[in-house]
Amino acid sequence: MDGNPVRAVFGETWHRRWVAAVALGAMVSTVTLIAALARPPAAHAVEAPVELGVAESFSVLGGQSVTNTGETVLSGDLGVSPGTSITGFPRA
Repeated sequence: MDGNPVRAVFGETWHRRWVAAVALGAMVSTVTLIAALARPPAAHAVEAPVELGVAESFSVLGGQSVTNTGETVLSGDLGVSPGTSITGFPRA
């Protein structure tokens, strides 16, 4: 023996099994990493820009209502259609 207390207690067979298990774990980890990195990136669809026409001047445009719960500064128009409820904005 080489003075290794683990080998002295468990024997040479235990040490070989432990080394084989560690080597197998390293190989599985390496193959998993290679497989994960080799996958092609997911495709991302790009939508065509939407022409807003007359709605382009609106910074907020709601369908039924628009509610403001804090201090908000709008850089464009505020509108609701077909609804009529606008809450939390001071009158201009």
